Amino acid sequence: MTIPLEKLDAVLQNTLIKANLTSAHKIIQLSESSIRQEGNITKEDAKLILELAAETLLPQENLSAVRMRLKQNTTLSTGCDQIDLILNGGIPLQGITELSGESSCGKTQLCLQLCLTVQYPTSVGGLNKGAVFISTEDSFPSKRLQQLIQNFPLEFSKSVVSQLEENHNFGSKIFIEHIGDTDGLKRCLYGQLPRLLSTQDIGLLIIDSIAGVFRADYDLKDGLRRARDMRSVASQLQKIAHDHSIVILCVNQVTASLKQSGLSSKPIPALGLVWANLVTTRIFMSRSTIGNFRTLEVLFAPHLPKKSCQFTIGNAGISCLD
Repeated sequence: MTIPLEKLDAVLQNTLIKANLTSAHKIIQLSESSIRQEGNITKEDAKLILELAAETLLPQENLSAVRMRLKQNTTLSTGCDQIDLILNGGIPLQGITELSGESSCGKTQLCLQLCLTVQYPTSVGGLNKGAVFISTEDSFPSKRLQQLIQNFPLEFSKSVVSQLEENHNFGSKIFIEHIGDTDGLKRCLYGQLPRLLSTQDIGLLIIDSIAGVFRADYDLKDGLRRARDMRSVASQLQKIAHDHSIVILCVNQVTASLKQSGLSSKPIPALGLVWANLVTTRIFMSRSTIGNFRTLEVLFAPHLPKKSCQFTIGNAGISCLD
């Protein structure tokens, strides 16, 4: 069954025909990100095509529910189209996403970008909500955030500004907390954060870094206590993500991998198998020793294949390489 192409403009009609995306049955089985990739079309056009496919296949009385589902973003855009395609739209709103990598590979940069994109309208991949940034090691990079507010991302500036409230203050929508140990993190997740969520519309929680608390507070003999605390923290994070539809992003450090032949050349995420089994999606970032480019790689996720892309970092944030 073909979607009603006459409801679309001529350019979009030709695009769908060339991409063989006219079957309502085929379209309804694809994600928004897949439609964008296959047809090389915008996010708004992809949503429109999904709605047309639903209208073609479903009775009129069920359309309102379908439209509500389609309008609810299930991912948060990173602000970089190529990374969003690899992540099937962006960082998911369910489970715990881990972002690991060596120092200076771009982890905090991506976190700051997400603090901005979460405030964007849903039409450009945002959630129209605020962010909570829990820092466990270094001080919050406020100067870099202000630089990004002025410059990032250029391609969205006009459409975003037109949809935000007049004099929108990005900085006022980011709530920052400094925590140095596991007990402080648990008090925040079980007490302070739920109180904040009851009064503020929050769409993103970042912990930078989760290794900062779990590496500092425990001796070698405290393995069982550390594992128990990890499970407690992860359980509360999962509950927050589920109850409030919040993106949970935990930054992790890396450690060397021991092999029979000695140290491996590629580091691995810290905190071992206990933490790895509590994470839903693991993203790894690295920096090249030759040139100034970085790599973002999906290590595992229930909804994603293993993919990677290269990028650079400038005043306006992350830019992917062709």
